[in-house]
Amino acid sequence: MRLKQVCLGVTLRDRVSSRTLAVITTHLKADKTAAGEAVRAQQIERVLEFASQLCATTDGGVLCADLNARPDSGRADEADTYRPLVYPALVSHALKLRSAYTCERLSTALVHAASPAESAAAEPAYTTWKLRSKGEAKMCIDFVFFTAGSLRCVQLLGIPEEAEVEPERFPSLQYPSDHVALGADLMFCED
Repeated sequence: MRLKQVCLGVTLRDRVSSRTLAVITTHLKADKTAAGEAVRAQQIERVLEFASQLCATTDGGVLCADLNARPDSGRADEADTYRPLVYPALVSHALKLRSAYTCERLSTALVHAASPAESAAAEPAYTTWKLRSKGEAKMCIDFVFFTAGSLRCVQLLGIPEEAEVEPERFPSLQYPSDHVALGADLMFCED
């Protein structure tokens, strides 16, 4: 299979400390099936190769991702239930990537040592919530990952509570995208 562009990355340098940070973004295939997950697994393999090369020359790394994949296999009553491949590959990779949005629900020690299943269970209930012809689609598919050995999460942009979400879900007048905005304040760990 020929994979087209998969990610974009840049190295940023702090003018005061001269520390460098690799920032990578990706948007993976949207097909919510086992076949789609297999394609996303190939895509994330390429992303991780690129991220490994970029992070090898920096003091830390951030990966912002629309994985179009759940961190877990979903509920048994959902049509798009499939074995997750992408999220486990990310959180078990040698880069020691951790999801910023698990930091609120896991202790600092557990964030760094969590299994893929523990990390997945700590993700938000949703980052997208849409009304489709097939019904409602409410899932967590967007993430901010960081290299846990070099960065720590100090604050997160909040995700709207369910009661704040309008009946038409996303997009709406209040939230003009079909995904909620994610943001994380990250700091370099002290040496």
